Amino acid sequence: MGLGKYLLLKLEASMSDKGVLQVDKIDDKQGNYVFLNGHSVGLSNKLNDFETLAVSMGAYEATLAKITAELSGKAKKVMAKRAVSYEGPEWDGK
Repeated sequence: MGLGKYLLLKLEASMSDKGVLQVDKIDDKQGNYVFLNGHSVGLSNKLNDFETLAVSMGAYEATLAKITAELSGKAKKVMAKRAVSYEGPEWDGK
């Protein structure tokens, strides 16, 4: 509730409109980085904590390509489903 609910509602609205990600340079680091835009989630100014969570543009593009390939059905499934069992004491419900 409160601030968290406000931020999530603004995040949802921005995601369905123009998006919430920002590409920019970060002080003391080379290259472009991707992070959340503070204004898009309803904040009045830039929040530096979003920059600490930033990922490099190369890592972002690689992950995006991987997810897109999986969604299009072009990627191979690496992990096979297997049954998991655990032999241990049974909970008596008390």
